Amino acid sequence: MLAAALLAGWYSNRRVLYFPPAFQTQVNDCDLLGVRTLEPLQDDFQAAWFSGVLADLEEPSLFQRPEGSPRSVRVTLIPSFHPPFSVRVDTRDDGRLVMTEKRLAPSDYDWKKEGRFSGERVRLLSGSEAQALNLVLAETGLARARSTGCSDGVVDGMSWIVETSDPEHGYRYHYRQWAQDEPVRDIGLHMLGLAGWEDLPPELRVLRNFTP
Repeated sequence: MLAAALLAGWYSNRRVLYFPPAFQTQVNDCDLLGVRTLEPLQDDFQAAWFSGVLADLEEPSLFQRPEGSPRSVRVTLIPSFHPPFSVRVDTRDDGRLVMTEKRLAPSDYDWKKEGRFSGERVRLLSGSEAQALNLVLAETGLARARSTGCSDGVVDGMSWIVETSDPEHGYRYHYRQWAQDEPVRDIGLHMLGLAGWEDLPPELRVLRNFTP
């Protein structure tokens, strides 16, 4: 995790209200190899780090969306030694789902000349893609479950952050430092498959041929 935080030094340290401040005062149950542990839902370091990454990705705050807004879901992945990337799916007023995928350019890019992102795409999801995503969201229950943050006993690796903003359940946040076989990983893999990047970082090359 420290390596990824140092990598995030490439990007800005702007503080944006992406997460409820109350998160820094809460603890939650985590499972580490079958052993129950208590961990902070989100500490000050994570709040500043994750907020800076989302700000540099030029992502909106799902936490601050107006009450009753159509549902949005976002997966943010922060590898240890590679630029972070995000996949967000927003529900339009007409019910169609729009996906926005972004990946920050490496530090040796000239952002002023070559742009902030090494990959960025916005597209409408097909009916079958939307149906499949809605099914995964329903099966995992992350939009309903209380927010959680667990390190998985890992001090490095890749941060997985799943956020949802739902007109019925409000804002939810789920963080894992290295998601194992659980709902956070299921949502992350599904949305990564929707994005369809071909040049994944080493941590995710095993998922190159993953399709939702």
